[in-house]
Parts: sequence; structure tokens; C-alpha cells
Amino acid sequence: MSAAVLAIICALVPNPVTMARAPTAYVPLDDALFTPVGDLGLPSASDASQASLAPSDPVVDDPLGLAAAASSDPAPRPPAPLQQPAAGRVSVAWHSGEVSWYGPGFYGQRTACGEAMTEQLVGVAHRSLPCGTLVTFRWDGHTVRAPVVDRGPYVAGRLWDLTPGLCALLDHCFTGPISWKVT
Repeated sequence: MSAAVLAIICALVPNPVTMARAPTAYVPLDDALFTPVGDLGLPSASDASQASLAPSDPVVDDPLGLAAAASSDPAPRPPAPLQQPAAGRVSVAWHSGEVSWYGPGFYGQRTACGEAMTEQLVGVAHRSLPCGTLVTFRWDGHTVRAPVVDRGPYVAGRLWDLTPGLCALLDHCFTGPISWKVT
């Protein structure tokens, strides 16, 4: 690649270090959206063409090909569906493990899997199982199947964090052992 083309690319591509700095002056959002690029102090294609170029070197308007990529896929893609466990992950044996429950401080927020945390949410938090993996819990005559909806618990020795809805259905709203299996 010639030095002139490299200079143009460097002039057009913003430096991530300088982009991370706070702006020197406050620019209202509406003004920033409708202000020409040259007025904001950012390098433009015309600034790059003013550099010392040989007459035979072409000026590249879109060095990264972003305009073609934007025009080919105008609509954003919907989020990926919740994953189901692979066939090899299905467990037929019951296991025992320590659980806790959580929720009151998180109501109104989103879980790691995108669910809205409410008092009625039936789900469970696990550190590594994919979102949507179904787990069956059994406690004192109650059996409930719930999906993985969050990450956690963050306390050593605990395998699961139950949401308030699951805690109420199992009648297990305390820290202690419970029987479970991945289904």
C-alpha cells in the first residue's frame, strides 16, 4: 500500500484514543445531528485530499466499505431466540445443590438474558448455562420447570439463584439445598 493511500485512510478513520476523550465544548444533540462534519472539527474527505498526494493517487471516500454494508442491510436484526440445551446436556438424574433467591433490589431492571425482573418472573440464574436452558427443581412435593434467565449466583458454593416467582412456586425462599436436573 502506498504511503499516500495510508495517509488518507489514517485521516479518515477516527483515532479511538481521541474519540474516547470528553468533548471540549457541549454540543446539543440536535445540533450535532444536523451540523456538517467539517463544522465539528472532525477530519473530512476534503481535508484528507488536501494532503500532499501524487496526482495519480485516487482519493478513497469509503476506505472501510461502510456505505455498501449499510445499504445492503437497512433494518436491524431481531435478537437471537433463546437457546435450548444440546441433546448431550439433558440430565436424567437428580442432583442436589445449594440455592439462594434474589429479586427485590433488581425489580424493574433487565436480566442478563433480557427479561424484565418482576415479582412474577419464573426463572433461575446460573453462571454458565445458556439462556433459555430448562431446569427442573423439586422441593417438598413441589416440582417446577424454569428457564435460565440471568447470570449468578456470585457467592461461592451456590449453584442457582431463584427468581421471586420460582421461589414462591417452590415454597423455597431461603438459602439451602434443593434437588434439580437439567431437562
